[in-house]
Amino acid sequence: MLPMLSIDQAIERVTTTVRRPSAAAEEVPLADAVGRLLAADVRTDVDLPPFSRSTMDGFAVRAADAASPGAVLRVVDESAAGRPASRAVGEGEAIRIFTGAVLPADADAVLQVERTATVDGADERVRLEAAVRPGQNVARGGEDLRRGEVAVPAGSRIGVGHVNLLASIGATRLPVVPRPRVAILATGTELVPPDRVPTGGQIRESNGAMLAALVRRAGAAVAWVETVADDRDRIAALAGRGLEADVLLLSGGSSVGDYDFTPDVLAAHGVETHFDRVALKPGKPTLFGTLGERVVFGLPGNPISAFVSFHLFVRPALLRRAGLDDVAPTRFRARLDEAVPRIAARDQVLPARLRLDDGRWRVAFAGWHGSGDVTCLRDADALLPVPKGDGALPAGEETWVLPLDGGRLGSSALSSS
Repeated sequence: MLPMLSIDQAIERVTTTVRRPSAAAEEVPLADAVGRLLAADVRTDVDLPPFSRSTMDGFAVRAADAASPGAVLRVVDESAAGRPASRAVGEGEAIRIFTGAVLPADADAVLQVERTATVDGADERVRLEAAVRPGQNVARGGEDLRRGEVAVPAGSRIGVGHVNLLASIGATRLPVVPRPRVAILATGTELVPPDRVPTGGQIRESNGAMLAALVRRAGAAVAWVETVADDRDRIAALAGRGLEADVLLLSGGSSVGDYDFTPDVLAAHGVETHFDRVALKPGKPTLFGTLGERVVFGLPGNPISAFVSFHLFVRPALLRRAGLDDVAPTRFRARLDEAVPRIAARDQVLPARLRLDDGRWRVAFAGWHGSGDVTCLRDADALLPVPKGDGALPAGEETWVLPLDGGRLGSSALSSS
């Protein structure tokens, strides 16, 4: 048996062992690229903006004709979005223009319509009630990006904010780092599918669905989910199939009981185990191994233990396998609503609830009553690290919390600075 690691040591072992994938990039449609890591620079095929355009409804003019308030100009044409003016602006002239329309030739400014007045007469004329300066209310063509420039660099994680830009430059298909494929195997003779009523010591299998949801939330793809009884040969066969995926998650069977076959099965398949115990409650019997570039985790069968171990160890590995270098935790300080008991033997990481109180974050224990208590996850939106020790963390003390909603959990989970 390998030495038991601390939480930080275990996370560091994961983040330093798991490598970015060596597989070639894949192309995906823009609509499917959000959350993916860009594998190559994306360059613009046009200037942005593609032409000089008005940012206001008003009149396009030559600033030299309107250097002082009160200038009266003859309106000679109109420029609307998608319908540019048919002529240039001459001396003493103005062209009516609308937001987003092409700036007419020889015009260098726009005065918004609210600062103009119509002048009666045979010709349509407009009085400019304010002085105009060159470039006023104009977005110049190419001022954001020039054709051929990098719009989004390789290594960027595509967010919703990138989509408009990428669509604007015609990037309808993007080269991205392959999404890791994850096989999930839940073990236990007592397990029955969720759609069956358990009898005689049975329980519904719930970890498979939970882990699949967490995998997808981390940006990875679920290859398959299976449930198997505590049968060494059957577990070995399915684990071998699971090792064809990028990541294999086993739930249950990772401890030292008579029916805990996961460590031996993985060793028989040639998996190198990097740790098999963590000084963590809940989640002590967590196993991490590799087979070449493939990543393997043996998670505890108890749901809360599996949930905590996934966020601390599996999620950083999936982010790294998705191509990210920064898998450190999102974390912040919050004040404890109530005292939280500590234990002397192990650090704890407990489900918790966050709330804002007068602009300050507060955190409360989510009411966990043991690793099999799944009701506490219903309202949990954070994990609360509780360092080992005597007594309790007192109510009102500031402590670190690790948010679950979009937070990236990684190393230094229990760091105090």
